[in-house]
Amino acid sequence: FEELRRVAEENEREKKALEAKLEKVINGNKMVERHERDHAALQNELLQSISRLQDAERLNAASQAFIQDLERQGQSARRALEQREEALERVQQTQGELESRNLQLQARVRELEAAAAASELERELP
Repeated sequence: FEELRRVAEENEREKKALEAKLEKVINGNKMVERHERDHAALQNELLQSISRLQDAERLNAASQAFIQDLERQGQSARRALEQREEALERVQQTQGELESRNLQLQARVRELEAAAAASELERELP
């Protein structure tokens, strides 16, 4: 019986040692599974971040194109404004010339009217 008791105790110790090793393996496997889940979650986050970055890059490119278009429109508007200002200057210059010519013509009309009135008076006088 002593031998059986000793063998049973040894078997019990081996069983406990194996159970402890099994517990360590199970805990290790759980840790590996947790790490794998964490890794998968991080990979998913990375893919989402890459997707958002690509979206942001596309939006940035579209914004840059829009800004360039606005700049071109601004340049066109500036050129059109400059042309309008030049045309306005020409109109104002022409208007000034026409007003000057009008004054000259009015003076000439007054001269002719005065001459006609003088001529009329001369005819009426004996």
